[in-house]
Amino acid sequence: MARVTAGLAPDTGWGLADSAKLLVFFVLVFPALHVVGRLMLRAKMTRIATRGRPELRAEAAAKARQAFPLFGRIGKAPSAFPTDVYALSCPIVVPPLGDGRPGERFAAPCAAEPDARLQSDGARTDAQLRLAPGTAINVVCFGRVGSVRGGHVLGPAAERCQVTRRAVPDRWQPHGDVFAIDTPAGPAWRHVLTTDTSFLVDTHVDHGGWAFAIGVIGQSPQSWMSGVVDAVLATWRWIEDAGRPAREPEAWPDLPADPLAVDVTVTVGPPECPVATFGASAPALPALGEARLDGRRTEAVVRLSAEAALIVESADGTASAGQRMADAARPTLGSLRSPAGPVLHADTAAGPVWRRRFTVGKASIEHQAHLDHAGRAWMVTLAHGVDEEALVPVLDQALATWRWAEDLVVPERLAGAENPT
Repeated sequence: MARVTAGLAPDTGWGLADSAKLLVFFVLVFPALHVVGRLMLRAKMTRIATRGRPELRAEAAAKARQAFPLFGRIGKAPSAFPTDVYALSCPIVVPPLGDGRPGERFAAPCAAEPDARLQSDGARTDAQLRLAPGTAINVVCFGRVGSVRGGHVLGPAAERCQVTRRAVPDRWQPHGDVFAIDTPAGPAWRHVLTTDTSFLVDTHVDHGGWAFAIGVIGQSPQSWMSGVVDAVLATWRWIEDAGRPAREPEAWPDLPADPLAVDVTVTVGPPECPVATFGASAPALPALGEARLDGRRTEAVVRLSAEAALIVESADGTASAGQRMADAARPTLGSLRSPAGPVLHADTAAGPVWRRRFTVGKASIEHQAHLDHAGRAWMVTLAHGVDEEALVPVLDQALATWRWAEDLVVPERLAGAENPT
């Protein structure tokens, strides 16, 4: 038997040395190849995020390290995806935030990932539902309708769809038209965007003066995606903030027939405590009266068209107007804003200002004017579409007709101190 065994052993072609080599491969070589693969993914993500903008490399590399750890799973385990996206077996409850915005309750095909982080501009992702690899539903509250977000006025739901379609990145294309639907969440407007490989169904709805969107993104074509959103919306119930009940926003002024006219005096600040006035073609939107997390306060917004507006903001004056203009031109990861002209200095009725033109993506232009007054940092911005260059004089007219209320040099509402006597 020993002879038979010994005679068969060489014929197998496998010995202890081969087993040792295999063990070395799995212990040393395979992990090394795994690490190299993750490093290559990081490098690719960094390269894509910083294409043409090498100054963002450090920030992009940090995000890539977070997205692709050297060891461990990337993203969600496949076993955690729902087997039936129409089986709404998971109740989702998003409580009110405490700032007046409502929460919501709905049924979903899977549990929501905890991602309810408030952004500096007031937006918050209320829930993220992973339905399949590369496919997810996102519920987002952008903030108050009429607030300033990303340098632009956050319009009502029907208008947001149209503006989004005109401002999407080059690789995205609108598919079909914007259409209205009735849902338990309220009247909603939906539109679809596509790329060669992706498909986005975005449904916008407003409640109590707050702007929401329920979007599902995935690999195209996915004909069931709209149906899943409709099924989720059919179970939707709002949760009002008991301390600050939702209220319908005040009616907005009509858009001006002639945006270049100067026949309306706009008050900056509340009527009982005005900070300044300037001339415009339409009244300002109802005041919001709340500061954002980044410290800025929107003082006045005059809408000139569906995409154009004159926006007045203020903040604590911790840096000079010139330094703030330099900071505005500094690139940040994920921002579409880029300088499109030199910094110009001018003396105006509002005081010395620093101005610059910016492009925001492929569809929007911003003209920023920074100035200082009474210990506050002020910024007057004209935002408009790329085909609305004729509106540029609106900023000049506002600065030329600007008048400060010098009897309220440091208003209590702004500075948080007692009014001077």
